[in-house]
Amino acid sequence: MQRAPLPSPTSEFRRDESHKLLAGVVAGLQRHYLPHTDLTLLRVAVLALSLLTGAVPFVALGYVLLWVLAPAG
Repeated sequence: MQRAPLPSPTSEFRRDESHKLLAGVVAGLQRHYLPHTDLTLLRVAVLALSLLTGAVPFVALGYVLLWVLAPAG
């Protein structure tokens, strides 16, 4: 079975509003940096790693900053 071609990454990071749950930050990171990774798996990994390492405030701050600063795309 053939996979659909992946969209070519842009030179600038953009939030992915078509696959967002909250703001599209993780979807944008997946589309730009890890296009072959399952989006749900990436969301679970970000949540699990932030909870297990105690980095929740830093991850939340980074998420909000990317939400505000990164353009929607």
